[in-house]
Formats: sequence, structure tokens, C-alpha cells
Amino acid sequence: MSRTVADFDVLYYGGFKLPDEKARGVHAIHTCASLARAGVPVTMLLRDAPTAADALAPYDIAPDDRLEIVGVRRSRVRRWLGTGAAERVAIARVMRRRRPLVVYTMDFPGLRMTPTFLRSRRRYGHRVVFEAHNLTSVVLEEEAERQAADAERAAHLRRRAAWSDRTERASYPHLDGLVTNSRGTLAAIAERCGAPQHALALPNGVDVDRFRDAAPTGEPIDVLYTGSIDGWKGVETLIDAAHDLDGARVAIAGFGADALVDEHRRHIADAGVGSRIDWLGYVPHRDVPGLLARARVVCVLTSGRSREGREFTCPMKLLEAMASRRAIVATDLPAIRELVQDGVHASLFEADDPKSLARAIRGLLDAPDRAAALGRAAGEAVASWSWDARAERLRAFLESVLAR
Repeated sequence: MSRTVADFDVLYYGGFKLPDEKARGVHAIHTCASLARAGVPVTMLLRDAPTAADALAPYDIAPDDRLEIVGVRRSRVRRWLGTGAAERVAIARVMRRRRPLVVYTMDFPGLRMTPTFLRSRRRYGHRVVFEAHNLTSVVLEEEAERQAADAERAAHLRRRAAWSDRTERASYPHLDGLVTNSRGTLAAIAERCGAPQHALALPNGVDVDRFRDAAPTGEPIDVLYTGSIDGWKGVETLIDAAHDLDGARVAIAGFGADALVDEHRRHIADAGVGSRIDWLGYVPHRDVPGLLARARVVCVLTSGRSREGREFTCPMKLLEAMASRRAIVATDLPAIRELVQDGVHASLFEADDPKSLARAIRGLLDAPDRAAALGRAAGEAVASWSWDARAERLRAFLESVLAR
């Protein structure tokens, strides 16, 4: 008789710190907390993890006895046993203590440990499930091209890309289960590496109630962008579009490396649009719902110059704007069209085209009834994409993996 997930713990290996300003932190903690609420005991293995309460508080998630957070402190053993040794020691301890039936991981730290998880299946009897939000090798290859002017940095990225490519090709076909954030990601993995028998394209989730019910935390904002300002996020397109947005105030709540922040702020000054753009900087995720509630139009600016934007992404900022019932302007790309339909849930614009973006924004600012209708339709569409609904689908998938 096959066992169910609820009979054993799931070990979620993150390999990063919490709280994390990046979307992966939001995704990881909500994935684990929602699985715990669905009755699946989860042990999160994180780098230098705080207490469970401290890890959950920045995301307004209540503690749950079925969710345990274990920290890995690497400094003591790395000198003796090499890179990754502390993670391997901590994993072995959890495996012996908990005997989890599923080891679940994602992102580059997870990819780095996946060969270890696969090799130890016979010893511990677990199944290995990887969640992929892109092809890491492709993302690193493209970043190396963007960093070509810095020869040392580009060479480092190419080495990491080559390692990632070997690891993805060697690991993905042998996984017990593969979860991807988009159909595009799943298709790319299947084409380049070969996908395992059990695979599921499962979009990211959103805290629907929290974003839908949030009250504005300040004065109205005409046009808003929130999130990372990395190159493929398309923030430069909004800066250039501000030329054609007379009378509108644009707010950018963006975060990234200091050098990138400085580059964007210089761009704003050089473009002569400083009087139209308010640079809000980093806004903690717990404050994003109230910020979105202030916006008349929310922009999702994904660039089409990279496969990350064209095929792989499932922007959490898009789902959050939908849950907030905001009028949305988003890039017309395959990955975005997996989530919204032009003229129904959002107004789509041509990728990396400031003129097209400005027209789409102006079209909503000048037609508030149409903007409100798009916002309502978006809110209705995203209502079934809550983290809890996602957890139920994920649990069912994990049980199908275990039933093999």
C-alpha cells in the first residue's frame, strides 16, 4: 500500500536566508507554510535561519506546528570539508531524524545540492522533487553576454553556466518529480535536458485575501512599478515612457544592487523625467499590498530580450496586482500570456517599446471605467490562485509521485 505525504515530513532545502527581499523568499515561505496548512509536515533547511516566528513575521504568516525551520551555519565545517559540507551535514542530520518521504528544492542552491539528494535516495528512501523557475544555465549564459564588458565577471558566469548545464542535463531526467512555474519553463527543460515522467507546470501563488482587502497607505499613485530592477525586469522602458506621460506621476518601488540603482537614477536624470518619477526604493513585502492599493495603474515591465522574460517567468508582482484588482499594463510575451489575456485582464504592450508602454498606460488613465473593468476581471481570474489552492495541487502531485 502506498504511503501519503502526510505520513512523513517534507524536507524543503532552500540554501538561502530569510527574510529575503527577492521573490524566491516570498515563494519559498508561502509554499512551505501553505503545505503545512494542508496537513503536510515541512522542515525548511535554510542558511543561518532565524526562529520560525522571526522568519514568518515579515510575510505576515502565522506559526504552524507542522512547519519547522532549521538553520545551517557553514563557517565551522567549510574549512575542513569544503564547500557545501555544512549543508550535507545538516541534511544528513535531518534525514536521520525525520526520514522525510520527499526532498523538495529549487533555485541555484537547490540545483547545487540535487546530485547529493539523488545519490542518497537508496540510503534514506526519499523522493526528489525540484521546482524550476528557469533553466539556470540559459539565464547565466545570457547574463554573461550582458556582462561582456567585464571580462572577469563574464568568465565567472560562463563557468557557472557550464556547470549548471552539466548538472541540469545529468539531474532533471532522473528526478522523481519536476514542478515548473510556467509551461514555457517545462518545455525548455524537456527540450534541453529531458523531463522526468512526473512533471507539473504550476504557476506561483498569491495571498489573495491580503492583497484584495488592503487599504491604501498613502496618497494615490498614477503609475506604479514594484520589485527587482534587474536588467530583464524592463524598468528602463518605464523611465523612457515617462516622456509621454504628461501630468502623470510614476512611482518606482524597486530594489537591486547599489550600482544598478545608481544607473537607473542617472537614467532618470539624463532623460529629464526626474520631475515625473518618484524613486521609492525598497519596500518590504508586508507593505506592498497597501502600496498597490494606492495605484491607478500597475506596470509589469518584463523585457523580451531574454528567455527569462519571454518564456520562463511567472511574475509574482503580476499576480499580486491582479489580486489587488488594479488596472494592469504588462508586456505582450508568451510567459505573460499564460496568466492574462489582453483586453480582458490587462492591457498588453510591445516588449521594450516605451511608446507602446506609454500608449497603454495613457489608455487606462484616460478611461477609468475600462481600467476598473480590467481590474475586476483580473481579481476574479486570480481568485483561484491562492497559496492554499496551489498547495492542494502540489500535495496531490507529490502523492502521485509517491504512488509510483
